[in-house]
Amino acid sequence: MFHYKDGTLLQGRMYPDHAKENPAYGTLRALVQAIIAECEDVPNLWHTTHDNETIRDNTVTDGAALHYPDYEKETDDCCLSRFQERSYSTVIIGSKAYDVETGKVLNNSRTNRCIDSPVRTCHYCDTEGREADGVWIDHNWYCDNCWSVCDECHTYFVSELGRMVSGQLICAECADLIENRTSPITADDLSISIV
Repeated sequence: MFHYKDGTLLQGRMYPDHAKENPAYGTLRALVQAIIAECEDVPNLWHTTHDNETIRDNTVTDGAALHYPDYEKETDDCCLSRFQERSYSTVIIGSKAYDVETGKVLNNSRTNRCIDSPVRTCHYCDTEGREADGVWIDHNWYCDNCWSVCDECHTYFVSELGRMVSGQLICAECADLIENRTSPITADDLSISIV
């Protein structure tokens, strides 16, 4: 990722890591620098550093941002570039993130739904939980403790109804079919509907 403000450009890590071994780092940075210089109608002359202290001194992560701040880590994989002979600004990185459904501010980086996600009751164990923290199987909601993915057909099933067969946790329907087959079961072989 690149972050830019008033003459200061931060380049975050790319994957795979190790900027010194990955020529794409410099190539992409040069391209982004050229585009910014053209948009701002200034010469494409930059001073670039990988110094972690300089990067930390010139960047601030917004308090409400939920992203992974890789540029704060001790690594040579991030760099800061500034236009030469120009005053520059501190780059504020990130901003509030919003729930895609309700529009409320998120406070958890592991979901695109806010804490106000609808509360559901697990069809199997009667535990209440956020809808985002479970799955729907055959029009019923199951909490994360009560469902699994079949190792054979890769569909959701209620964990307690599955069976261990040859070291694999599989749904009951696959367990029944496997007794009569030797080739892998596919979802087309089953009459399971996932909602």
